[in-house]
Amino acid sequence: MWPFSKKKTVDLSAELSGICFRNPVGLFIPQGESMYKSTRLRKKAGFITAVPPKDNLIDWISNFKETYQGEITAVEISEDIVRNFSLAYDFANILIINPDGKGGIDAIDISDTVSLLDSLLNLRLCYEKYTPVYLRVSEAVTIDELKTILTYCRLSGVDGIVAPPHKVDAIMQMTDGRFPIIAYANTAEEALQTLKSGAELVEVQGGIWQMAKLLKELEKGVLIQ
Repeated sequence: MWPFSKKKTVDLSAELSGICFRNPVGLFIPQGESMYKSTRLRKKAGFITAVPPKDNLIDWISNFKETYQGEITAVEISEDIVRNFSLAYDFANILIINPDGKGGIDAIDISDTVSLLDSLLNLRLCYEKYTPVYLRVSEAVTIDELKTILTYCRLSGVDGIVAPPHKVDAIMQMTDGRFPIIAYANTAEEALQTLKSGAELVEVQGGIWQMAKLLKELEKGVLIQ
């Protein structure tokens, strides 16, 4: 017998909206920031969320597809939404709609957002490829407003919600844990808590090192202890 034991590996794979992820940890790349082209740490992410720039969108799409070829990608659309939805639809694995561009749906714009999502979901019917559409909600949305949003999403065909850490528990309760949640968090500790609360995936917005820190914790099996 060898004097050492083989290190056990933890299965971190996840499935959401018919997509298989090698792990539940995503890296968020804000508008205008580097795409981490040659970073090995970046390639450990289960998925990438990126925000297109205001200008030179066609060039950005070309670079994006080349940089993240073979990786699961989510594109957040917050400006010129209908046009950018059409441009990103065929190459993104997930489309995240952020109506106000500041972190999610604004409570006073719920009716406008519903109209927008209706038009996008109708547009999706024109494509052969099915791309999941998620709605990002902000920290400012109240519980009553969240109920309204979730009711609409579940009835209309929106595939899931992207939510801040302190809204995950409420969403789980309102939907009996049956509606897909991608949480977003700044720190590894905050992100870990969202997974423990029931989010299927978590988008780490605090940078690549926070993402790596979270993955290291997950590899220890902290969610199954």
